[in-house]
Amino acid sequence: MLRALHNELRLEWSVIALGTLLVSVGGGRFVRFAHPLTGTPTAYLPGSALKGLLRAACAGIIEGAGLRACAPDAPCSELPEVREARTPAAAYRAHCATCQIFGSHALRGRLIASDAYPAEPLDDLHMHDLANGEVCECASGDAFHGTLALQNFERWQLGLIGSALAQINAGHLLIGANRSQGMGRAAVRFNALVLTYFGFYPESTWRLLAERVNGLGSLTPRADEYGLANPDIASESDLPPGSRFESGFGFARVLSGDHTMIDQLFFRQLPAWETYIQTRRA
Repeated sequence: MLRALHNELRLEWSVIALGTLLVSVGGGRFVRFAHPLTGTPTAYLPGSALKGLLRAACAGIIEGAGLRACAPDAPCSELPEVREARTPAAAYRAHCATCQIFGSHALRGRLIASDAYPAEPLDDLHMHDLANGEVCECASGDAFHGTLALQNFERWQLGLIGSALAQINAGHLLIGANRSQGMGRAAVRFNALVLTYFGFYPESTWRLLAERVNGLGSLTPRADEYGLANPDIASESDLPPGSRFESGFGFARVLSGDHTMIDQLFFRQLPAWETYIQTRRA
C-alpha cells in the first residue's frame, strides 16, 4: 500500500541565518559544493543534516508526549515485532511514530529534504579557525532555499512536523554544530506549498480535496490494516484561504504561496496530532 503514491505535501522553504552557522563535514570544514545555477563554489545546507535535525526534534516531541521514539542504540528495525512481522502492514504498525515518517532499516522513509542553497553563490564568508575546524560565519539574513516533501502522509504527521518547524522559529531548535556557543540560530520561511493527490476518485471526494486536507487513511481502503487514522479529514475547511485548486487526469492539487497561510495549515493539523497521542496512550 505504501508503495503506491496517494498524497504528497511539497514545501518550498528558506532557512534564514540569524547569526553564525556551522554545518561541517570531515575535519570540521563547512560544506561547499557547486551552485546548481552557476556552478561556482558555494556554502550550502545538506538535506541530510536538515532531515536529521527534524527527526531529532520530532523524536523529542514524541517522547515529551509520553510515546515511544526509538533511539540510535535501540532502533525499531531491531524490535522483535518488526523482525518477525509477516506482512508490511504489521511491520509498519510496529514502528514508532518517528520511523513511520523518517524510516528505518526495515521501513522506507517518506520525508524527503533537498539540499538548501543560497540564491547566489555564497563563498566569500568570514572564516574562523576553531579547535574542531572551520566556521563559516553567515551574516544575519543569509538565506538557504530548499524543498521538503512528505509522501503518503497522515494529518497527525503534518501537525508533528509543523511543531518541529515552529521550534526553529522560536529559537528552541538550533542548526549545525557548536550550538552551546550560541551558534545555529535561524528562522524558517515558507515560500510555496503544493498539496497533491494521486488517483481516480468519485466527484464527492474531489470536492473534499478542494476544501480540506485529506490524510492517507481517507484515500486507501487498507487504512485499518495499517493502523491509519480513518477517516483522516477535518470537520471543516483547513486549507489556506486563497489557495488555488487544480485537477487533471488522475490528480488534484492545492497550491498556496503565503507564508502565514501555510503556517496556519500546519497549525490546523495539531488536533489530529493530539488525537494520535491520546489514541496511542490508550
